[in-house]
Amino acid sequence: MQGGLEPRPGSCYSDRGTRVAHMGTRGYGIFSWFGYRPALERRVRAIKAAGYQATALWLGRHEPLVHEGKADTIPSVIRDGGLFFEYVHAPYGNVNKLWSADPSERAVIRGDYASAIRFCARHRVPTVVMHVVKGINPPAYASGGRDTFADLVKLAEDLGVRIAVENTRHEAYVERILESLDSPSLGFCYDSSHDFLHGEEAGAVLARWGKRLLVTHLSDNDGLADRHWLPGLGTGRWEAVARSFPPFYGGYLTLEVLPKREQFGDPERFLRDGIARLDWIASLVREASSQA
Repeated sequence: MQGGLEPRPGSCYSDRGTRVAHMGTRGYGIFSWFGYRPALERRVRAIKAAGYQATALWLGRHEPLVHEGKADTIPSVIRDGGLFFEYVHAPYGNVNKLWSADPSERAVIRGDYASAIRFCARHRVPTVVMHVVKGINPPAYASGGRDTFADLVKLAEDLGVRIAVENTRHEAYVERILESLDSPSLGFCYDSSHDFLHGEEAGAVLARWGKRLLVTHLSDNDGLADRHWLPGLGTGRWEAVARSFPPFYGGYLTLEVLPKREQFGDPERFLRDGIARLDWIASLVREASSQA
């Protein structure tokens, strides 16, 4: 395995069978969709059994309970399964409308994102992850989009929710939003795979915005596409990420991963492997911190 990672049976549990928090974090999490098709309740049970403390959810129609109009039942499914509901990921199909000169276009994405904020407030989910742009050639950054996003931040402040903007293909949009809007309700979602593909240098965007880090999307790739592989299975420079990781981060180390073709068929093993790889990342961060 790349980077000297070897799973260590039993290393991720305390004597009571409970996950041990590492490096000051609250523990480990994994996105609730990880490539297998069981109903959410079964996925939650498997995540919990593997040793994670938290999960997160795509608040779009690809999640069956959302598609069936039962989104408001999801928080109970997650919490009854013994997991912390860390964040929702807002659908971003309309996100480029944010940069339109037409206020009615910007209102579309504002409505989409406001709905996700209100869902979080209604169900006591602390954070909503948002993209601020998509695609290879998005519209130019514009003050109207910034002002619309400021309205969303104000709504989040009023409702006690945090927005985490995610680094994607065009980091400059995220950076300008973070630079121009200083609010405790606005922070950063670090996506390692996007960083490896599109960042100027691995870990650089995390070093700049780690002070506002709220959540993580940790995964690996082959340098060609956003594969969502487990960390250590691709070409990602994890030592550089570890050196950039904020030592004061108090959230969860959370995976956003899918199995490689040869890993299909055993979701429990896949989940356990994810725990071992988070242990590995945590050890890299500890080592980097001790050498700083």
